[in-house]
Amino acid sequence: TLLDHFSVVLAMLIGVTWYRQTRALVRGPLEWGVAIAACVALALAASGAAYVAILLVAFAAGWLASPVPSQRLELRVTRRDGQLLAALAALIVVFALPLPHPLDSALLWPRLAGAGMTLFGGGFSALPVLKTLFVTPAVGITNDDFTLAFTLSPLSPGPLLNVVPFFGYLVDGWVGALVATLALFVPSGCLVVLARRHLHRMKANPRFEHAMRGLRAATTAFLAIAVWHIARHVPLHLSYLLTAVFSAMCFGKLKLPAYAVYATVGLACGARLLLA
Repeated sequence: TLLDHFSVVLAMLIGVTWYRQTRALVRGPLEWGVAIAACVALALAASGAAYVAILLVAFAAGWLASPVPSQRLELRVTRRDGQLLAALAALIVVFALPLPHPLDSALLWPRLAGAGMTLFGGGFSALPVLKTLFVTPAVGITNDDFTLAFTLSPLSPGPLLNVVPFFGYLVDGWVGALVATLALFVPSGCLVVLARRHLHRMKANPRFEHAMRGLRAATTAFLAIAVWHIARHVPLHLSYLLTAVFSAMCFGKLKLPAYAVYATVGLACGARLLLA
């Protein structure tokens, strides 16, 4: 019961985050079209290939729909940079390709590395992506364990993606926790460092900036689908509706910290069970 109430709190926290990001990132017809299309695509197909395709199509749509005439994006990529980009692209391909169950488990960490480079829009947007990787028969993490980890992640110090070492621990103990952390953060960190060298030239290109607007609009769909993934497993009961309304008011209007809302809901749930 407590886990279900905490799941509702998490769904409302992600929902408020989605609302704020949508107001900031989704404005024109292009952004709305990309965001709605991405929501529909994610609802119909939850897979690595779908996530990568949505981001690529959103970027391409923004690039092609740019009102600025075509302008060449000149980047000076060294041979070492090219080799690094090829290796990172290979990891993304491994994540996107549908694999049979034995390979799905054997290539879990390379697939996690590829997934890490597709996580745009904040930690909550990673929920559907990570669920595709870990909540499978080959890996063996249950939906309850996955939801519990994400539910409690706002209460622990550090970034929201600190759930990844926990998933790694469930898969292969302390070794799995270490490998999962390295797999998620090292390749994506290399990509950030590489992009930082060329950030000035990229931001100076209007078509690239317009393409990034489409990409950022698509990331709001990941938040919407994350709420759906949580909400569909919560029983339809008045008490959960009250928790949802209370959490939405605390996060949206009062802007209370997550631990305060979790503590209040936990105490209310405990008092209700004692009095029942």
